[in-house]
Amino acid sequence: MNEKKAEFNILWILLMGTLVLHVYIFNKIPLQYDELLMYDIISQFPYKLLTELLLTFEIQMPLPYYLAKKLFEMFGDNSGILRLPSLLFTMGLSFFYYKLARLSFNRNNALKAVCLMMLAHPLLLFSGSMRPYATMVFFQVVVLYNFKKDPVPCFDRSSLEIVKTSLALLLLALSHPLGVVFSFVFLGHHLFSSREHRKYFYRYIGIFLVALALYVEYRFKGVMLILNSGRNLLSIVDYLRKLSFIFSGGVFSLWILILSGTYLYKKKNFKGLDRDYVQIFFWTAGIGAFLLLFFPEYAYPRHLLLTLPLIPLMIISMLDDAFDEMNIQNVFFGLAMVILIYKSFIKEDIQHRPYEIDSQGVALKSQDLSKEKLSIINCGNCLSYYIKSNKLQCMNSFNRKGLVATEDIVFVDFDYSRAKCKVRFVSDFYDVAESYPYKGATVYKMKPKL
Repeated sequence: MNEKKAEFNILWILLMGTLVLHVYIFNKIPLQYDELLMYDIISQFPYKLLTELLLTFEIQMPLPYYLAKKLFEMFGDNSGILRLPSLLFTMGLSFFYYKLARLSFNRNNALKAVCLMMLAHPLLLFSGSMRPYATMVFFQVVVLYNFKKDPVPCFDRSSLEIVKTSLALLLLALSHPLGVVFSFVFLGHHLFSSREHRKYFYRYIGIFLVALALYVEYRFKGVMLILNSGRNLLSIVDYLRKLSFIFSGGVFSLWILILSGTYLYKKKNFKGLDRDYVQIFFWTAGIGAFLLLFFPEYAYPRHLLLTLPLIPLMIISMLDDAFDEMNIQNVFFGLAMVILIYKSFIKEDIQHRPYEIDSQGVALKSQDLSKEKLSIINCGNCLSYYIKSNKLQCMNSFNRKGLVATEDIVFVDFDYSRAKCKVRFVSDFYDVAESYPYKGATVYKMKPKL
């Protein structure tokens, strides 16, 4: 008993330490491209035009944009204030995630699950972001907790419980398009799983298909643009390579594979895992696979973020089932914590100071230099809001073997870009003809070497 209490105290200290790390790195991570685009939108558009933009041009939901715009109106241009909601939702996430884990584990294993969740690399990245990913995960965990805490089917619960779950689903849907998909799938699953309510399932699917058709018609041009982009084999390969992001990197992915292999060797199958968690995990992974197969250019590893809360729960369940000796469980758990800390704070070094970027000035100068004829090359999409030309090329790095200098280009070099996004990386092929420094970036006009 004393050993378990001592372990609980140590785990409690570890959890407090992870929360301190979130506060420590808050607003120190460089502003991300999508944050810059979000800032440009909320700072320039009134609410009415903002709503129209989100419905017709951006594939986003209004809740985080309205909240960010209100904060912008109240406190002005302050990245810390605009990022604060994500940090607050992350702190609340730790509370609800512990309550969710306690439904399946004792308090020590529940704390282990929370520690792994709060140290996950994707959550560390997004807990201090203007983007709504931490908010989305928070509402998902609230939905899962309301669902799991009572064995009674959702539709047979008290009116108050139905209202609470429905509100969480609504807020999840209003946070991000992925939240909309998750909410539809979650409700459809419960309708289909209940024999009493299965008769409503087909009506529900019909309503969903009608709503989808109306949405496609409303955004017909944007949808056709996505469909006409076609499948890109290289994009699919690159996406598969980057899937380890959701598992906090290659080393932690390998750790999970070793644990899974050990679990299979001892248990012969995965039937010991919580069926609901496994099903929800593969539903969400299936959504990512759909994006991968049909819209590879628009699919990113962060689109699998709703699988993240299920991973620590399944990990702790495998640890508990695979090893009877607590010491072996603790060794595996301790190794996982070390790997997660190494990934975020040493390898990725995510606690850099943020950069201020004049994205509008950079974009306008780039467009002026291109005269709608030259290609504009930059690593990221924060210029896409300003530059409508199809000559804009956004990429993460350059393939030197495929780069052939046949014409002048406009090259945007951001201060925090990686080495393969720097102007010096293409110096073997181009000479700088003109350069224009801006806050956070430099715009170059470049000519092919003779």
